[in-house]
Amino acid sequence: MRLKENGLDNPFPVSSGYIYVRTDENQSSEKYPFTVPFSFGREKWNSNNNSYFVSADINTDFLTAINAAADSWNAVVPSKFHLHYNGVSTKTERKKDGVSLICFGPLTGGSFASALTYQGTDQQIIEADIIINSTQNWSVTKANETTANLQSVMLHEFGHWFHLRDLCGNLNNPYPDDIHSIHKVMYYSRDPTLENWNLVTLSDPDKAGLSWIYDHSAPVIDAISPATGENSASIPVNITGSNYMSMTDSDLTVTLSKSGQSSINANSVLLISSSRVSCTLPITGAEPGQWNVTFQP
Repeated sequence: MRLKENGLDNPFPVSSGYIYVRTDENQSSEKYPFTVPFSFGREKWNSNNNSYFVSADINTDFLTAINAAADSWNAVVPSKFHLHYNGVSTKTERKKDGVSLICFGPLTGGSFASALTYQGTDQQIIEADIIINSTQNWSVTKANETTANLQSVMLHEFGHWFHLRDLCGNLNNPYPDDIHSIHKVMYYSRDPTLENWNLVTLSDPDKAGLSWIYDHSAPVIDAISPATGENSASIPVNITGSNYMSMTDSDLTVTLSKSGQSSINANSVLLISSSRVSCTLPITGAEPGQWNVTFQP
């Protein structure tokens, strides 16, 4: 979902629940189910492999739980991304230092753990850290009222390394076209009342999130309307096809190319849906003949 704020087109995180329309007279429509399988925060890693280290104070049992969580994400098919355990580091704090580190440290606000990613100059992720709350009691088997399940929490935090966002949802109603949000690893809370605090298995929507980020299909152009135009003015066109899954309109590029001619980039490119893009082609003075259209989300 995309919302406009102060005239700017910005992505906002959204979650599953029921939506309705309310009029100026404060009358509400019938509610309709709206589901979000996963939420992506836009940034991707600059490679399909990430080697992580753990601090020296993480014992063998804790390391086994951490690696088990990483292996759950590694087992997702299809996905080209792989988390690789690279050993023990002498580093003890999270910061941008060239090492993706998992370590213990105090956290406030009742957080079990906190993940942080770091971007390079091209805004791609180059490094990530996770700090595990050292004031929390931890278990490698089952959580209870005073002890958290380390593997379950790490499964969630690794999801943040991929820039999968927290999910929420209306807990009072079922969702007819999706599993309940509390059964997804990326649900924002672990709570005994929700019966999800020992969740160590990725749901299909969790897996779909990773697959979409690191293995979604290339965009396909099926048709352009209109397919021809006079080279005396710019013309608005609609491009239809499949796999048009971009995060922001500013990421979209539509280009006309022809052998021996300079490429022409479209203006006012707008993602309408996963199967439709609109734009304006500035073809004034362009060489007559057939031009190729390419689309890159």
